[in-house]
Amino acid sequence: MKKSNKKSKTINKKNVSWENNKNVRIILVVILILSIGILFGTIGYTMYKWSEHSKFQSGIIAVRYVDTSVQIVPYGVGINGDTDSLKFGKVPFGGGGERALYLNITQEAVVNITITGDMAKFMSVNKNEFIIQPNKRDEVVFYLDVPEGAVTGNYTGLIRVLFLKP
Repeated sequence: MKKSNKKSKTINKKNVSWENNKNVRIILVVILILSIGILFGTIGYTMYKWSEHSKFQSGIIAVRYVDTSVQIVPYGVGINGDTDSLKFGKVPFGGGGERALYLNITQEAVVNITITGDMAKFMSVNKNEFIIQPNKRDEVVFYLDVPEGAVTGNYTGLIRVLFLKP
């Protein structure tokens, strides 16, 4: 009887071993298929983005950046008339202000304006995408609106003015 027990245990070990190898093979095939899918997906996505980037880059006429800043204070007002950037000076809670940029270009262009930085949440612009005619001065107005619950401190931002071929 002992011998038959050993045989049955040996047979069971072989069957279990075969089942484990089969499962391992299936898992490896699934991992391989997923890896190949991810690889081709990544390559395809990269090629798509590169072609979109190339189209976008070929349409750029010019890019200009303008720094912007404000100091939010509990009370009082400060004025800053510097022309090297769009500075709002000191602005109290619930206060605001406006500053303008004047744009001019020698050819027709689509103008796209974006505001980034920690100051962007307080700013808006009267027009952020429009067509500018050649040699015509166009005014873009930026508005600052500081809410009552704002935190005091110095805030900065960056305005990007992008000129694109129409």
